Amino acid sequence: MKRKGLFGFTVFVLVLSLAGISCGFSDVANIFATETPTPTQTFTPSPTATPSSTPTQTPSPTPAPTGVETRESSGGTTVFIDYDNNFQLTLPSDWFIIPLSAEDITDVLNSMAEENPDLKKSADAFKNLDPDVIRVIAVNKDSKYMVKGFSANLTITAIKDKFLTGLPVAFVTGSMEAEMEKNGVKIIEVKELILTSDSGVEIGVMEFIQDAPTATGGTISVQSRMLVFQTGNALIMAQLVTPREFAGELFPIMHEIAQSIQLLK
Repeated sequence: MKRKGLFGFTVFVLVLSLAGISCGFSDVANIFATETPTPTQTFTPSPTATPSSTPTQTPSPTPAPTGVETRESSGGTTVFIDYDNNFQLTLPSDWFIIPLSAEDITDVLNSMAEENPDLKKSADAFKNLDPDVIRVIAVNKDSKYMVKGFSANLTITAIKDKFLTGLPVAFVTGSMEAEMEKNGVKIIEVKELILTSDSGVEIGVMEFIQDAPTATGGTISVQSRMLVFQTGNALIMAQLVTPREFAGELFPIMHEIAQSIQLLK
C-alpha cells in the first residue's frame, strides 16, 4: 500500500435545514332584532386584554472546547488534551512542551531558546510546522541529549482519516514498517507489538533506526519509538526520537505515556 493512499485526508460536511409553521384565528358576532320598541342599549364593557406572558429564555448550551490544552500536574508532568482529535495523554517532566496551535506559540519558542540557546535553531524550525497535523512537540531540556545539534524530541501527530481509524492497529503499524523498510529504515523488533493503556486504549508499538539531518548540516544515526492509536476521527502517532546512545535511557518514558492515553467522551 502506497504511503499516499495510507495517509489520505478525507473531509465530510453535514447540512441540516429547519422549517417553521405559523397559525392564526378569527372571531364571529351574532345580531338579534325584534318588532318591539328599540330596547335601551346596555353598555357592554370591552373584554380586558389578557397580558401576554413573557417567554422564558432557554440558556444556550455551553460550547464544547476545541483546540489543545496543557495542564501542569503537581509532579511536574504535563497533561496534553487534544479536543479536536478526542484524546489526552501525559507528557514527562523536564521537557519543553510546545503545543503548535497555541496562540502564544512564538513566545513559547522564544522562551525555550532563551532557556537553552542550543535549541534556537530547532525553535525556529518549529514555527513552520502545520499545527493541524503536528499537535505538540516536546524537547528535552538537558543539553546532554543533544548530539551535533540534534536534540531528543517527542512529537504527537494526528492524521484525520476514517479509513485508517477503521483498520486494525497491527495492520496499520505493519504497513508503515513495510513502507519504511523500502526506504532504507531499519526496523527493530519489539517485545510487545500491542499495548493497552490504563483506560483500555489499544496501542501499536514500533521501533526503528534511521539517519536524520542535524542543525549543523550533517547527519546522525537516531532511534525512534512510536506509539500508534486511533480515536473516533484520527490516527494518532506519538514518536520519541533520540541519538541512538540515549535510546535505552529515554524509551521507558514511552511506556508511561502509553499507559496515560485516554479517549475523550
